[in-house]
Amino acid sequence: MPARIYRDLVLPPGDAPQGTTTGEAALTAVRLPNGFRLPPSYRDFVRTLGYGLLCHFFIIYVPIPGHCEDLETQSARLAAFFRQGVEEEWFEYEPDGDPEQVRRLVPFGISENGDFLAWDPEEATGPNECAVYLIGYKFGGVRRAASDLYDLVARCLDRRLETTIGEAVSLLDDTFRPCAITVPGDPRVE
Repeated sequence: MPARIYRDLVLPPGDAPQGTTTGEAALTAVRLPNGFRLPPSYRDFVRTLGYGLLCHFFIIYVPIPGHCEDLETQSARLAAFFRQGVEEEWFEYEPDGDPEQVRRLVPFGISENGDFLAWDPEEATGPNECAVYLIGYKFGGVRRAASDLYDLVARCLDRRLETTIGEAVSLLDDTFRPCAITVPGDPRVE
């Protein structure tokens, strides 16, 4: 699915076309566990939309060095939290997960309800792409949400995500609300 799916999102009146977007240098500089490379669908999302609220429900972390919502920072923090959840047996793995999978997930987003989005680097779905999983609030289930970020957005737009997020699907809309964030002095944020 091409990046044009991102252009199908409606920007609320008065919002700039982009929030804090990240240049290619910042995307290339990102270091995630085990050498995980950012999928093309994510890179397109960051270049096209940047940081903001997706479909009135999801925040996708982007490289914003020095900011609390930075992809590397949040991914490392949440991955450690996932590992602790596995070790302390906090997880409900049904319907689609297991302890080994949760240990390898690479978190990259959160919902307004406290659900987490993460890639499974061992579940390839296309060239340099991998499946997106949703970890329920308070680790209440591991569900395969989409084949990649393009697919996740498409499932938000046509409400197919209902099988993953249940009644929260009523919160979804077709908007992207950009959030401008600046971190003074960092040349990686354009």
